[in-house]
Amino acid sequence: DLVCFWEEAATAGVGPDNYSFSYQLEGEPWKPCRLHQAPTARGLVRFWCSLPTADTSSFVPLELHVTAASGASRYRRTIHVNEVVLLDPPARLVARRADEGGHVVLRWLPPPGAPMASLIRYEVNISAENAAGSAQRVEILDGRTECLLSNLRGGTRYTFMVRARMAEPSFGGFWSAWSEPASLLTASDLDPLILTLSLVLVLILLLLAVLALLSHRRTLKQKIWPGIP
Repeated sequence: DLVCFWEEAATAGVGPDNYSFSYQLEGEPWKPCRLHQAPTARGLVRFWCSLPTADTSSFVPLELHVTAASGASRYRRTIHVNEVVLLDPPARLVARRADEGGHVVLRWLPPPGAPMASLIRYEVNISAENAAGSAQRVEILDGRTECLLSNLRGGTRYTFMVRARMAEPSFGGFWSAWSEPASLLTASDLDPLILTLSLVLVLILLLLAVLALLSHRRTLKQKIWPGIP
């Protein structure tokens, strides 16, 4: 669906009946579109109209016109539907540790109902726990719905989100809202094999030290407690 809207300050007695919205596809007559009204979280009023799917062809100029009840022109604009695409957020974002290397693998599904998934690009938001203002963003091209992240701090909980946008130049528009977040605690920077070998080496050194002490216990005893003449 194509939804057209504008916002303005709330004024008593001003509603959809105070405006008319019409549109025209190239080579076709003007058609009216019924206006609706809804308040916004910012205290403004949003007037909006949903055009029929049959009149929202891509790559065809679409002229929009808003007039006041007095007949004065309020807004006039020509658009191409393929250049004002707003997708739903990507779905089912999952984060897991890679099999090796301490990397993180992210996977997700394209936005529900999105056309031509191969022409969608994504942006991944990466934020570390207790590190406000240090979020990173990685762009994913060619419609890929997974990525491998590296250079993350070990033993740190990260939160990931992803959003989508149609790729240019054939399409344009706006970034979607962020997906539901996925969190993951990265592996420790210490390699388990290296840690195990280090512990074994320490135990061997301790054992050698004990054996050395036992082999020289008589000499050490004489030095610590010399005999009384």
